[in-house]
Amino acid sequence: MTSDISNNPPYACSQPGCDRKFLRKEHLRRHCLNHSPEKIYTCEDCPRVFVRRDLYRRHKARHDRCIFYRRPSGAFDSTELKSDKIKSDLNLSEKLIEDDNLETAHMQAQEDDKPEKYKPAAMNLFTPSSISTQQEGQTIDWMFESILSTGNDDWANLDLFEGDLSLPDDALNGEPVAVNVIEDQNNSNNDEEKISSWSSVRYRLLESLNNLDSEVLNSAFFHPENLKMFHGLYFQHYHPHFPMLHRPTFTISDVHPLLLCALVALGSTLAEDKNFFLLGQRVHDALQLTVINNGSFAPPISLWCLQTWLLLQAHGKMMSSRKSFELAQVFHAAILTSMKQSDPSASDRSMAGTEAKKDWTAWIQEESWRRAAFFALCMDAQHACLFGHSPVLSVSDMRMSLPCKEALWECSTPQAWSQMLQSGNLKQPVDFLTTLRVILKESIMPSAYSEYARFIILHGLICLQAHLQRTPPLTLGIEHSESGSSGEGEGSQDSAPEKIPSWKNEMGRALSAWSNCLLALQPSLCLIAAGPLYRMAQITLHVKVIDLLILAKDHNHVSSLQTSEKYTQARGRMYDWASSDSAREAVKFSLLLVRETMFSGQPYRAQEDRIAPRPWCLYIAVLTLWAYGEIKQDNCPSNQDNSREATAEEYMIQMTQALESGLKDCVQVADVAGLLGATRGALANCRWELLQEACQVLENLSLSHNVQE
Repeated sequence: MTSDISNNPPYACSQPGCDRKFLRKEHLRRHCLNHSPEKIYTCEDCPRVFVRRDLYRRHKARHDRCIFYRRPSGAFDSTELKSDKIKSDLNLSEKLIEDDNLETAHMQAQEDDKPEKYKPAAMNLFTPSSISTQQEGQTIDWMFESILSTGNDDWANLDLFEGDLSLPDDALNGEPVAVNVIEDQNNSNNDEEKISSWSSVRYRLLESLNNLDSEVLNSAFFHPENLKMFHGLYFQHYHPHFPMLHRPTFTISDVHPLLLCALVALGSTLAEDKNFFLLGQRVHDALQLTVINNGSFAPPISLWCLQTWLLLQAHGKMMSSRKSFELAQVFHAAILTSMKQSDPSASDRSMAGTEAKKDWTAWIQEESWRRAAFFALCMDAQHACLFGHSPVLSVSDMRMSLPCKEALWECSTPQAWSQMLQSGNLKQPVDFLTTLRVILKESIMPSAYSEYARFIILHGLICLQAHLQRTPPLTLGIEHSESGSSGEGEGSQDSAPEKIPSWKNEMGRALSAWSNCLLALQPSLCLIAAGPLYRMAQITLHVKVIDLLILAKDHNHVSSLQTSEKYTQARGRMYDWASSDSAREAVKFSLLLVRETMFSGQPYRAQEDRIAPRPWCLYIAVLTLWAYGEIKQDNCPSNQDNSREATAEEYMIQMTQALESGLKDCVQVADVAGLLGATRGALANCRWELLQEACQVLENLSLSHNVQE
């Protein structure tokens, strides 16, 4: 991790009672100013004081950028920490806390550059409203009935400056975006200053997490360099998938410490050192209790608290232990219900600064709420698609515009933001539900939509699909094929229907229309993450994840295995499914997902994958292929000439050829042992406990090729 000199810095403070040490003499000199200041600098805009001129100037720059950190009453009362040393450090760092800052550029706003005054409308993301549309109704229109009327939609009239945005050549002549903490390591002086800022932030985190074990509080996890690394890993690998936070104004010295702690805990899961992953897991567990006891969790939930909970949910569901996964399920509905009861319209315009800064800050607040709400929708849709759970949100809950283009979201100054608004490249806000209806009519989504907006629409389709699968279609006006329902339903197990219901065909065509969104000239982590989720949506349209897990006897995931009756029912549904058109569709899409993941020309290692859902998508796809082969093997003659099992590559080739003939020639359809072994190797050594359990299930399936009666 660090060198010996880093562990024992040579320059120590001589002040009695102070044990601070530094790597460089200049840093010691700056530190000594806290004990014996040469001059006191007082801010004219707030009560804060400084002993260093450079830090005072940077603090003034933050006022220019309209960045403020407001502490809720009672949220950060100091309590006795479990470590005396930490308590001592906190006392000695009382002035140092005021010195934290990441920004290195001086931001000066210009009054003559401000746009036409921004007027935020009253916001309520989840209040029923209506959308006027000229589209004809279809079989899925019932999902939108509550929002169809002749009135005007409040969100449609909200001027959110969205649409086809492109960055003009002179749009960013203002100050640059905050420097990436990973890319600036070549600048040693800047790097040392950032470490000093993280040293100050460290004390705030320790104070907020005083319920954590002293062993963790004193561990290397909270070393400033490691906190900085976790922060960088989050913004490098996770933020591009879900750009929920406003990066230019996300300053570590001003952001709520619990939100920052959730961020670095999630970032620690991406670190190479497994010890950081384990420590981050303990931080995550303690942080959940801290946020609950903070008092901000009760409705109406504040923005920082919602963002914190969403990061905790993302961490717990796909990057932690089984205990964290189950706790995430417990809190899932409560968090989304609290979000739906929130009031995003509260915007503080009494802060200091120009009108342009106030407008920019108000817009950031609105857009942050919107992005957090859509992040919640994505998590809820994945919750339903990947694990077979019931969704909490409905697409009709999301009566709002899609997020703006990333170019506008990433503007780092009010003047850059205002220049983009004046560029003439802006269109009317694009409504989420209207766009979803367009996709359902098999129209191609315009390329002008941002990658995140395309990602959100995919999850809207997944959410709609999950609701349709859990609601009896006859009672909702959904058309049926003449041959009845598919074998996936919970009705009769004696019939073996062949036709796919019309609503599934309609959803399948909508997903195919959405697939054009994956086309992009520039690389996008958001679209890369969308790929396996798109395939997973196609697979789960034709097979139930819960039934797959029951049939595979995944005791860790499915509690219904406690009774043999439920296993028998699930097995009956799967046997009916294997004779249906839905099974052939599920097999086809599963083969595509496996090929795109494991046979892309380089070995796939899930432990190195930064796309959190992809390994689980691979697991479900392989279970689908296994289930189909195991059920069908009695009807397939064995290949007496082949004395060995087919390799994973041979199985993929044989199944691809069999698909071309409609899976009628399935000589070795059950010879899936080679693929099971290859998949187990690809998922080996994963840190996520659910994937460790999945490896054990695959191993058990390799040992027994027959479904037990």
